[in-house]
Amino acid sequence: VGKVEHSVLYQTTLTLTEVAPYLSVGELDAGVSAPKAKQALQEGIFTHTATLFETFAALCRIVTGRETDVPLEGFPPSMSDELIAEFQSIEWRALFALALVRIGRHLEQRGLQRISQMAVAQYPGQQSTTFAQTTVPALTKKTRQAAQRLLSAYAFHTGQQLSHLLRKSIRTPDWLHVREPRDVRWVMEVVVKEVREADNQLARMLGDPRKPKQHAIRSSALLRIRRTQMELEMDRLFARKVLIFGEIPFNRNGAVVGILRIAFKALYELVRDETFGKFGLQQIQVDCAFLSDMIRELVEQDDANGLDGLLDEVVTSASQRCVDPVLMDPAIVETLCDEKRARMDFSE
Repeated sequence: VGKVEHSVLYQTTLTLTEVAPYLSVGELDAGVSAPKAKQALQEGIFTHTATLFETFAALCRIVTGRETDVPLEGFPPSMSDELIAEFQSIEWRALFALALVRIGRHLEQRGLQRISQMAVAQYPGQQSTTFAQTTVPALTKKTRQAAQRLLSAYAFHTGQQLSHLLRKSIRTPDWLHVREPRDVRWVMEVVVKEVREADNQLARMLGDPRKPKQHAIRSSALLRIRRTQMELEMDRLFARKVLIFGEIPFNRNGAVVGILRIAFKALYELVRDETFGKFGLQQIQVDCAFLSDMIRELVEQDDANGLDGLLDEVVTSASQRCVDPVLMDPAIVETLCDEKRARMDFSE
């Protein structure tokens, strides 16, 4: 990815540098005055430079639109139908999407500013000033929006994949007749590993590594330790107001939180369609406590508390749909989560 970024910027700046000497030629074409020739040359080089970034933004929009049903905007005039069709045929790949996000972010933050400065230096005059003051800010905005939407599409796509795993895990068991839980279900281990993989991808591509954290204190909301009914209700109200499909911040933590919100909201909706026995409810309690425990290593404390609210909603919903709503003793839940954690391999 770094090589692609370097190549794009190198070729663009090289073109600006190599074309500049032609401005000193007296007559560039028979019958065309030098001022007009210079103006045409500058206009052409600035137009082609702008087209490069508009094409990149269009590629991001095509990938984003396929994943989130975002209406596609107009494409640059230079893009042929064949090129658009080629872009549209690209199969979704999470790492490819993140690579585009990284390239777009770096072009926005560093590349366009560098090109703007070079244009003013190499092509002094009104055209370069207009390019730097009007065209470049517009391109910067387009590039930022394209990368931002693509990052949101990545979170949406990954969250939907986790939702599919959870859907199968909720709809398959007979929750009225499951046995007393003695372990966290295997699918929760898969979910945690998938989230950690996404976290690693985001850290590498966004240059935003996760800071090592000590084992965090478990959520008292999910273990139901020393929580008043009013405190629980406040958490539920907060969880219901959380924007699930909102714009994703341009950082690792924000993207991971977005992924988890989608997955946990899906889990809540799935639980609402089931009927639980006593042990079925307790299994949901154990699974949610494990998820709450594991995500605290991946996201900031405030975000973890908000996600706890969604998981608490899952347990509450299961309780309301349970024929014998008796929760498991928190100490036993904690022991089961510890045993599951000890058996998991998180070597990276």
